[in-house]
Amino acid sequence: MRSRGGRIGLIAFVLLFVAYTVLGFWLVPRLVRGNLQDLAREQYGRELQVGEITFNPFTLVLDTRNLSFPDADGQQLLGFDRLMLNFNLSSVWIVGGSFSDVELERPYVRVLLRNDGTLNLADLANPKNVQPSTGEEKTPRIDIARLGVATGRVAFEDRARAETFATELRPITFELRDFSTGGESGNAYALRGASVDGETFSWGGNFALEPLSSTGKFEVGALKATTIWSYLREALPFEFTKGTLDLNGEYFFTAGDEGGLRFNIHRIGVKDFGMRPPGKDHDYVEVASLALEETDVAVRTSRVNIARVRLDGGAVRVARDAEGNINLSEFAAEPTAASEPAADAPPASEPATTDAPATAQPAPGTTAARPGWVVAAPDIAISGVQISLEDQLVKPAANFGLSPVTLTITGFTTAPNSTFKVEGTAKGEQAGDLKFAMQTGLDTPAFTAHVEASEFNLAALQPYIAAYTQVALNSGWLQTAMDLENSAEGVFTAKGDVTVLKLNAVDPALKQDLVKWDRVTASGIEYASQPERLRIATIDARAPYARLIIAPDQTLNISRLLTPTPGSAPPAVQTVKNVEGERKAPGGNPGGIRMSIGQIKVQGGSANFADYWITPNYAVSLQELNGGISGLSSDPKSRAKVDLKGRVDRYAPAEIGGTLNLLSADLYTDMHVKFDGVEMTSVTPYSGHFAGYAIEKGKLSIDVSYLVENRQLTAKQKFVIDQLTLGERVESPDAVKLPLKLAVALLKDRNGVIDIDLPMSGSLDDPQFRLGPLIWKAFVGLLTKIATSPFTLLAKLGGSNEEINQIEFAPGSAVLEPAAQERMTALAKALGQRPSLELEVPTAYSPDADGKVLAMAKLNARLPALAQIPETDQAARFDLLRKQYEKEFGSKIPLPATAATIPELRKQKGVEPPYLAANEELVKALLEKQPATEAELGDLARARVDAIRAALLGSGEIDANRVFVLGIQPVAEVSGKVRVDLSLK
Repeated sequence: MRSRGGRIGLIAFVLLFVAYTVLGFWLVPRLVRGNLQDLAREQYGRELQVGEITFNPFTLVLDTRNLSFPDADGQQLLGFDRLMLNFNLSSVWIVGGSFSDVELERPYVRVLLRNDGTLNLADLANPKNVQPSTGEEKTPRIDIARLGVATGRVAFEDRARAETFATELRPITFELRDFSTGGESGNAYALRGASVDGETFSWGGNFALEPLSSTGKFEVGALKATTIWSYLREALPFEFTKGTLDLNGEYFFTAGDEGGLRFNIHRIGVKDFGMRPPGKDHDYVEVASLALEETDVAVRTSRVNIARVRLDGGAVRVARDAEGNINLSEFAAEPTAASEPAADAPPASEPATTDAPATAQPAPGTTAARPGWVVAAPDIAISGVQISLEDQLVKPAANFGLSPVTLTITGFTTAPNSTFKVEGTAKGEQAGDLKFAMQTGLDTPAFTAHVEASEFNLAALQPYIAAYTQVALNSGWLQTAMDLENSAEGVFTAKGDVTVLKLNAVDPALKQDLVKWDRVTASGIEYASQPERLRIATIDARAPYARLIIAPDQTLNISRLLTPTPGSAPPAVQTVKNVEGERKAPGGNPGGIRMSIGQIKVQGGSANFADYWITPNYAVSLQELNGGISGLSSDPKSRAKVDLKGRVDRYAPAEIGGTLNLLSADLYTDMHVKFDGVEMTSVTPYSGHFAGYAIEKGKLSIDVSYLVENRQLTAKQKFVIDQLTLGERVESPDAVKLPLKLAVALLKDRNGVIDIDLPMSGSLDDPQFRLGPLIWKAFVGLLTKIATSPFTLLAKLGGSNEEINQIEFAPGSAVLEPAAQERMTALAKALGQRPSLELEVPTAYSPDADGKVLAMAKLNARLPALAQIPETDQAARFDLLRKQYEKEFGSKIPLPATAATIPELRKQKGVEPPYLAANEELVKALLEKQPATEAELGDLARARVDAIRAALLGSGEIDANRVFVLGIQPVAEVSGKVRVDLSLK
């Protein structure tokens, strides 16, 4: 029985073994295939394709090959070439599974972001016909000793963008060891992968489920910047054209309030990076090498600490176009392409579900918001960078280059109320050497800085100068050291020194120097914006030069050159200039900027003045100018002292001194100017234009005082002219038509010197005000006055206040009266002081006054008894005159009318005859009978000339050759006198 029982047991065992073997090798693969395909069909409505499935019931190894699960569009969603599951024996009795080894070969996952923004993998989370969980099911336990993934692929495609993005990661390798949902193992894993472009990544570590935690290491190698940009392109207004990214580090994660995620990134490296706006043909920014070392990122506390940042090599290209747009602003523009919303996308009014940013407000029920992110990078160094600047707003375009540029930033952090330091250096062919150091913060306008520049080529600014002026700056080198500060309230201050060397600015039209100097240094500069003020301790000018020209249209070259050529400036420049011109002074300083200059020193200065309005042109030079000005200030009460010495046209000493206030709007000047021995032939253009004569010879010395107050000029001018000789007549419409040679002779003393006091006044606001022409006009005005009233000057020279050229004689007399004798004495004295003057004496008589007296004398000679009868006895005089009348005219000639009535009136008693009127008629008739002859009048006139000559020449001081006698000429009686008017030749 036992033997039979044993055989039965053996047979049963064999049958069971055969059944187990048959079921294991044959049934299990079919069950697995069927269940997988049914699951795919029933839950997802898709057909699962599976290749060969084998199971070894003895080794408990399930092997599945060539699985392919389709996506909704029919393309493969998931799949692999082989999946091997090596079950542990414990899997028979535990709920779940226990595997000693799991191997997945050539897995494939297709990740698709559809047009409507949905993710294809999300379909797997929403199966059909799945009963809802009651929450009472026990979670199956899974234990995996080792999970290995080899040669995996992940295909990613984003169709939710305007332009589809697609990439693929391969090969992907992954290894997980000692994984258990029970939480008692280390759960170590390792993941590696690469893209088709050679980009690599790896991720390894371990994790635990209770509590949830994980630590590990990660590494990304040769990640192309173009890959990053190709996916982010629609969200960015720029593109990454080249470059690779490498990083490696560690992560630490612990769930819970005190845990969180933390990264320690040992190095982030970027090489050969380039960035530009879309559609441009060159990179705006290039980076040769960028490294971020030892970066700690704490997500829970929102902090990023970067131990070191190093940027070595790179380029930044900054450009402004003809419309004034700066190219780097294109990086902040809206993206040029945006994805179109899908037809089934939610309305714009419905907010999209996104992860809240770190600074989001807390959700209802929470106690606090996550703090804002703080980034700290205390050690940043940038070296070997090239910066190129091109400005097409001006023509020709301005170009500047800085290379190399170095920067160090110390203590940088985005924490509130923090400050950091920036130091930098740069070199450039045009910019020279630049250095700066600055301390500031991100949340304050306050900063302090020190800036130094040397060998900055000011000629590189010529395109800008040409846009606003007509000046050509040929050379000039700037050196400066400035301390700058801006307070938290926005008050800006600057202190330091500025030097400009070898400056040369040219008038391009005339091809002549306009302004130049060897060296000008402004030291002790102090500027403050509120209230606005500028102080300069000293301005030291070595060999300064300036040229001032009056053009033919009477405009100044400075005014012309400081305005742009019409149409030459770009429209954007004109707009900027107009806007700036409309700006008002800051409200806090209605009085304008307060300025003061302690001292201006001039050594070896010179200047040229030319007047092309005058024909022929006039030019004069000021040379060897030395001295200075001290105490310049915009304070209306201030007075600056001036002390300058130089030479006019090389040989004539010049001195300029006094007080002035040129920086004040009220403009005050009290100056004394003195020139000695200036050759007057140089001012022939002015003498010809205003006086009508060229100057053949003469030296001018000037001693003048100018007072300018309230923009009104009052001048006291003393001119001494030695040996002035007028030359030929010059035709000029503005010249006076007067005997100016005579006026010059009147002004010359016996030594040939003219000494003139010439006051002058005028308004500086008069657009026609120019000192040179104004002086000449005043001088010509003086000559005009002298030429028209020459004896007024001679009277003063002779010590008289009378018109010494007017000599009055009694009618019929040639005797000088006492008053006339005094005038002759004064005239003789004046002529002695003006040896070049010649006097003309007319032979003058009055036909009426002198003729009457001479005729009366002849009547008295014919009728001597008439003189014996007193004037009171008019009756006796009548009888005598009547007899003489009848004697000379005859008794038959009737008496004059009144005289004829006298005989009858005498017969009437009580009537007084009009003897006086009758006598006057009789005298008149007798005088007309025998009037004075021309010879008698001529003798009288010549006798008067002799009397005048005797009075003038009697002392012997005046040469008789200087007194000329004019021909006989009748003159009129003036107030009962006969006046002889002397004249000058």
